[in-house]
Amino acid sequence: EVERRVAQFAGVGPVWVTRAPIFARKAELFPGAAFVLGWDTAIRVIDPKYYGGESGRDAALRAMRDLDCRVVVGGRVDAAGAFRVWDGAGLADEFGELFVALTEEDFRLDVSSTQLRARL
Repeated sequence: EVERRVAQFAGVGPVWVTRAPIFARKAELFPGAAFVLGWDTAIRVIDPKYYGGESGRDAALRAMRDLDCRVVVGGRVDAAGAFRVWDGAGLADEFGELFVALTEEDFRLDVSSTQLRARL
């Protein structure tokens, strides 16, 4: 399954597959990387429960920023059917440069990656 999913990027650019559980760890493995996520995943990336609280989350986000990584966030339709775009999610201003929001005009595709793979 992993090989099949990665094959779709053949000729486009490099793809790395990792078991790193959080993006702060992925940033350590790939400094300078841009991680492209949907709004729903970005919300989970900043959830303090994955870091033992807000101070742990903030330390992880600082580490990602200091490793010159970026998190590019595309909008997604939420469970209520509303299209959601990244608005900073109440994070401190110090993390503003870490996250790059794509506007609805930049990117809107109301289909999940699972649906796209099913079409193939």
